[in-house]
Amino acid sequence: MSVSKQQGFTLIELVMVIVILGILAATALPKFIDMSKSARISTLKGLEGAIQGAKSLVRAGYLITPAATVTLSDGTTTVAVSTSGATAGLPLATAPGIGNAVEVSGDFTKSYATSPNVATFTLKASCFLTYTESDGSIARTDSGC
Repeated sequence: MSVSKQQGFTLIELVMVIVILGILAATALPKFIDMSKSARISTLKGLEGAIQGAKSLVRAGYLITPAATVTLSDGTTTVAVSTSGATAGLPLATAPGIGNAVEVSGDFTKSYATSPNVATFTLKASCFLTYTESDGSIARTDSGC
């Protein structure tokens, strides 16, 4: 009776394991890339909610004490607001306005334009939010996320 000991895997077994791992990686990679896009869209949606909440808080502060600026609950941050018409109490589309009302992570680039007065929070090209001062609306563009 002779006993033979196997020393390791054969070349065919190793190649088969590598092929199986390659197939698994090829199917998992597109799903991971898709998750990155949906994570960026979720980040935009989160910022959109934060801006909506900030608008409500600032407007409530304005209704309590009508003035050109509203002091937030931290006692030091002031937000410049509109004081006339239907938009009275809404943050202006400026750095002292909506820029102070919402704390934004360093992942976003903020920019402010006049005529029309618009604030833009950009995550990446074609992946941004726009706050319009004239009606307090928020528009999300997520086609390039």
